Amino acid sequence: MNLKAALDGISKLYVDSAPLIYYVEEHFAYVDKMEYILYLVENTSLEAVSSVLTLSEVLVAPVRTGAHHLAQRYRTIRS
Repeated sequence: MNLKAALDGISKLYVDSAPLIYYVEEHFAYVDKMEYILYLVENTSLEAVSSVLTLSEVLVAPVRTGAHHLAQRYRTIRS
């Protein structure tokens, strides 16, 4: 089943830390899928939600390694 078919009829989608990491860090196998999901969130009635803990989870590695540009990208994901 493709992503479009899997999301058909879905009104709210929980997004965990890993897909956000793949999107921000542009993982070749997943970035297009996340772009599509974010497109749907911006242009349809699909709502994406995440845990309040997600930001702290995705910031661990960038803060630890001093990758401030990545930390900033996480903080501003299409908010």
